Amino acid sequence: MPLSLQDRNPELVARVDDAYERARSAAGEVAQELGGATLNAVLAADVAEAKEAGTLATGGVEAITDPEIRRIFGQSFAAHEQLFRRANLNIPSPDELAEAGIDISQLAVKFAEERQAGHEPELVLAPVMPLNWWKSIYTSLQDDVQGNRVKDGGLYIYDTVRDNWDSLNTVPQNTPATLIDAASKGHYQDSGNYQWTLRVIPGTNKPTEVNVRHDDQNYPNKPTVGEYLTLQATRLQDPNSEPIDNGTYTWLDGTMNNGSRAPCGRWYPDDGRVFLFDGVVDFSVDYLGVRSPVW
Repeated sequence: MPLSLQDRNPELVARVDDAYERARSAAGEVAQELGGATLNAVLAADVAEAKEAGTLATGGVEAITDPEIRRIFGQSFAAHEQLFRRANLNIPSPDELAEAGIDISQLAVKFAEERQAGHEPELVLAPVMPLNWWKSIYTSLQDDVQGNRVKDGGLYIYDTVRDNWDSLNTVPQNTPATLIDAASKGHYQDSGNYQWTLRVIPGTNKPTEVNVRHDDQNYPNKPTVGEYLTLQATRLQDPNSEPIDNGTYTWLDGTMNNGSRAPCGRWYPDDGRVFLFDGVVDFSVDYLGVRSPVW
């Protein structure tokens, strides 16, 4: 049976839980529901300490032979831990991911190859979860004391994407995923089960390939809506990172309207929001393209 974070690092869990409770008491009802500024500041400090110490680099991460990539992966897990705390959601452990068939050491090899190719890769751990949870995460980011670049709730979802969320918000075929029982993790929103994927996704500002149609069979793999929102949100919570697609659009996985339209994402800095639109699948232009994930 895989070890939980509590089993692997009880001291870290106790510290973060204590910080969470102290922040909840200090910040009041708004912080409890949305992760207000006080809560974010305390959690950010605790997770930043964990990043530096490498205490979240466990399980499969420790098996990575390249020390620089091992450090990056450890920091990435810590950043995701911080991000999904905003929705009171615990991320799966590296051991749970490995049990689901996700080879973190092999992902590290792919990560190195993507770096060599100049794709500025990101390790993205993303859940398949309800849209309203994403809205609460992005609202929490707006309240973050680290800056005011997130505005108006931080997220705009076009009607067609919103209306087809359940069909778009899935794990792509042949992609390893792990299933987490939300009830056993103590989540307050509901008691559903949630799938998670762990993939390496190019983090260049513009897509790695542009002038590409969504239905181009040379590029079948695309980030999911959840992976895209995760990548953008982890960058937004880090004051030293910039969101991707400032001036470009990235095709995302899935189709709508009997396969005639597909979702795409963009960051609008003046609006302070991440936008999810939809476009005709056979449309191509030099500011729209793909960033193919690897796993």
